[in-house]
Amino acid sequence: MRRKKSSKENIILIALITGICLMTDSMLYIALPLYWREVGLTSLAEVGILLSVNRLIRIPLNPLAALLTRNLSIRSALLLAISVTTFVNVGFFYLDGFLFWFILRCIWGFIWAILRISGQLLVVHLSSDSDKGTLMGVYNGTYRLGSLIGMGAGGLLCFEVGLKTTSLIFACVCLLAIPFVFLLSYTSFAEKQDARKEKFSLLRNPGVQVTLIRGFSVSFLLQGVFASTVSYYMAKHYGLFLNVNGMEFSAGVAAGLLLGLRWAWEPLLAPKIGEMSDGKRGRHSILLFALLITAGLYPFIDSQLPFFIWGFFIVVILICSTVITTLTDTLFSDEISTHPSKAPMVTCYSIAVDLGAALGPLLAFQFISEGKHFLLFCAGLALCLAWMSYKQNIKQNTGSAVTT
Repeated sequence: MRRKKSSKENIILIALITGICLMTDSMLYIALPLYWREVGLTSLAEVGILLSVNRLIRIPLNPLAALLTRNLSIRSALLLAISVTTFVNVGFFYLDGFLFWFILRCIWGFIWAILRISGQLLVVHLSSDSDKGTLMGVYNGTYRLGSLIGMGAGGLLCFEVGLKTTSLIFACVCLLAIPFVFLLSYTSFAEKQDARKEKFSLLRNPGVQVTLIRGFSVSFLLQGVFASTVSYYMAKHYGLFLNVNGMEFSAGVAAGLLLGLRWAWEPLLAPKIGEMSDGKRGRHSILLFALLITAGLYPFIDSQLPFFIWGFFIVVILICSTVITTLTDTLFSDEISTHPSKAPMVTCYSIAVDLGAALGPLLAFQFISEGKHFLLFCAGLALCLAWMSYKQNIKQNTGSAVTT
């Protein structure tokens, strides 16, 4: 069956399923750096490993996840993902210690690979040149509602009932995703056998290589370093408890609310950014602007500024994160949209993104005590990405002028 529902409806459904499964993972990024002793960890270095291993494990397992996605129906793959996510969350409640949590985070990493590959393939298959940015924005914006709940409600619940009990609550919530599975009308990603034989041909394409590098770098900066260190820097400069207009918040709750703002506006902003990039403005000019702002503000993450100024800078970076992530995913989709074998290329892109997101926390928590040097390196990386977009924007504008 191809479609009983519109493309947008199918994309929203798979994004909602992904978001529900994502809640605990998002919660851990703001809670684990603060409550790591509660689960039997012995150092912040272990926190960095646990926040990275779910992404590192996806690098060798992404091809297996892609194989499952191609050979199972979408519904079967999603039901598997929901069931295992529930199991992992229950495991977080019952099990203590680095080894058990390491195993559980590895299992979750594989499940996230299935969810992410399924979602991106659905967007590639159901979108056209005129709405590719819009539908990618709809997908990214919708599934990140899970991050909003995970960071916002999760941060509050961790403060009130503890990290482990919060994981059990989210395990129960995961079961709410099951009805959405049966509402999907797009059921298969089957591709022609001869197309699969060409799966590595695009890897020699310079445009694809650039998008893979961009995906790696963006996920390293935003999903890896930034998301995993905000709560740490907040506690470092403002204490474990913050007093805001007479109201006291723990650093975990405050960081969760702050980071969760992105997922509040993302369902509206991401599709709008995608729609703008589908038009005459193009993708690279918008991406260039967001990257320059991010590069300029990144060093201020580790600064003793008045809290409202520091928080404003964090919010601006979060807005830029929505723009950068949406356009980076869309640019990759542009590159592979005409190729007959899309699933292997989505797998390669997922590996690049996972590698960047995994190295982010791993390196950040190794160098986090050495001052701003690491953040300055990150700012330099953002400037390099901006330069790439600048060059590609000029090339596209020059090509358009010659055509006209």
